[in-house]
Amino acid sequence: MKRIIYLLPVLCLFSVFTYAQQTVNSNLENFIKEIKALESEHVSCEIQGFDSFINENIGYGLDNGNSGSDIIRLVDNLNNLEWLFLVVQSDDREGYNMIYDVLDKYDVMEAEEVFGITLAVNTRENGHQSTIYLDENNSLIVIESDFEIRLIYTNCNIVNVLTHAMRMLAMGLDDYLGEFVNNSYETLTHVGEIWETENESTEEKQQGSDYDFFNMIRLKRKLQYADVVELITPEDVAEQYMIKKFPKEKWLLKGYPENVKEIYKQKYPGGTPAILYAVANDRTAYKRMIEELDFLFNLALNGEYNGFKVVQQSKRNGRRYVQLYGKESSMVTVVDLPEKNCCKLLVNIGSGEDFAKALNIFTINEETDNICRKCIITIDEKGIDIRMPDNTADETQSNGLRFNFRLKEMFLK
Repeated sequence: MKRIIYLLPVLCLFSVFTYAQQTVNSNLENFIKEIKALESEHVSCEIQGFDSFINENIGYGLDNGNSGSDIIRLVDNLNNLEWLFLVVQSDDREGYNMIYDVLDKYDVMEAEEVFGITLAVNTRENGHQSTIYLDENNSLIVIESDFEIRLIYTNCNIVNVLTHAMRMLAMGLDDYLGEFVNNSYETLTHVGEIWETENESTEEKQQGSDYDFFNMIRLKRKLQYADVVELITPEDVAEQYMIKKFPKEKWLLKGYPENVKEIYKQKYPGGTPAILYAVANDRTAYKRMIEELDFLFNLALNGEYNGFKVVQQSKRNGRRYVQLYGKESSMVTVVDLPEKNCCKLLVNIGSGEDFAKALNIFTINEETDNICRKCIITIDEKGIDIRMPDNTADETQSNGLRFNFRLKEMFLK
């Protein structure tokens, strides 16, 4: 999908004559304004108009600029459209949340149609999501991966653009566009394959395939209806430890070194071990959580769902319990306690040991503190509890990290 980002400007130049003048509805206009307004140290925003694109790109790569002039004259003789190409990208976690807040406001990523533009492609795989909305006059693309998000909007149809680009080989621009067009063909083919896969998986979508348990940030947003929903990463624990142990003048927390970041991006969806839990114990919240997650209880033992396989499936006195296992020791556990109007979900990316190792990598005031070796850390429904050696603690407990959610015990009780 990254190819789309780099290919769209050139493609749109050569297919501009195929587009009709557009009337963008007010909601779409407001959305674009709000997205553009996010530009800051946390969010990058690039806007390129039709004329600027010609001036910056067409003069390059063509012999002596003569062919470029011919192309410019050709395009100038066509309709002079108000063409827009917008790319917005998060530069850090705060930027990611800023962009997502606007997407949530307009229900982008969730709806079958936004601003009158129909959802064409929506794929999720290993924590990577690509969402494409298309109509004849608009393309809205959102690419999300590893706590990074990139949004592309252009007031044309990307599939048509790619199709026209491939036809440019017939205009004698082979040397200039050869590799470019070949890549375009691959991109278009990929979009087609995704579209076909999406159509074939309609039944799975109806059973709740919107739940990508590897994408923890999006999952948390999706579970906002729950009475309690929390996402905890090693960074969250390290920050609380730092605040608890050190004076303010020594509050300097640094995360994973670059080499570790690269390893973790490959190993863990989202780029880090993490744990998410959600609790619905109010009647309304419980009813909704059961409606949304009921399909998990109906999966057969060894059945699969979005990269996870069912390893435990139990029913007892009306209660239900299901646990699914994914790559890198990732787990999804759900317990249904109907007599209490209570449903609980626990998702962990990586094992407890993975979480502890990641936590020990963090440095405070330029020194590695090996946090798990210096205190007792418990993560449960109440959040993060850190007990330093001088605190009153259970003498039977030793320093280290513990997850204490006990969903299986609740089911068996």
